Amino acid sequence: MTAAVDKAGLHHVVAELAFMEECEISNDTALFSGGLIDSVSLLEIVVYLEKNYGIKVSGSDLALENFDSLDNISGFIAKKLA
Repeated sequence: MTAAVDKAGLHHVVAELAFMEECEISNDTALFSGGLIDSVSLLEIVVYLEKNYGIKVSGSDLALENFDSLDNISGFIAKKLA
């Protein structure tokens, strides 16, 4: 499957989960290490990714380097779709 990463949609979901405005979160904002997102929110992000991109996120994928910023999440999606 090849599809573009919908950064605007992802940005909206992450901002909502962090109880913040989208303008408060940049592409490189530290989401987990900065305490904006917790493990429950991570599961919601995973469900969003699996539903909207048709990808499967395994336990070994749940690493900080894949989910600590919008850029990291976008890169992770792109790798999964490649």
